[in-house]
Amino acid sequence: MKRLMIVAIGLFAATTTGCLPGKWNGGGKLSSLVPGGEKATFTIVGNAKDTDGDGEADSVKGQLEFHDKAAGVSLHAEVTDGGDTGFAVGFIQPDGSLIFSDPGGGFTGTYVPQPKSLGPGGTFDATVFPFPANTGVPALVIINLHGGVFDGYSNLSPLLDGNLNYQP
Repeated sequence: MKRLMIVAIGLFAATTTGCLPGKWNGGGKLSSLVPGGEKATFTIVGNAKDTDGDGEADSVKGQLEFHDKAAGVSLHAEVTDGGDTGFAVGFIQPDGSLIFSDPGGGFTGTYVPQPKSLGPGGTFDATVFPFPANTGVPALVIINLHGGVFDGYSNLSPLLDGNLNYQP
């Protein structure tokens, strides 16, 4: 069954302002940028902490592991900032109903190619949109790489196998 994805268009600058404290974790398989290629894989762990007691996270740290071997991309990244995206995405179902994701989480930081001998590292931004488990709609993952040996790589894919969780 085909689903039409509605993409929210807007500017997103990852920031901890307004981000709720909590933990992100998960991983799985994504589509590779190479048609017919081996699936890309990712793992993300993020922790947003409220260090001053105001109810908002002011420290976001974590790690991202990403491999799209068919495209020649393999990296380890440190999450240094993040926050709520402020929007969700939705899918129109075959019956005409619309299912929205939970609000997305955005993460930014620096990456190092694996192995390091591939060249210089750079920065990344990743956005994840988990859908409620009872909808049957997979999470949506967006990964963009800037600078370094993988400059310009961008992947937008549903989570084909795996899970993605947010715990307040």
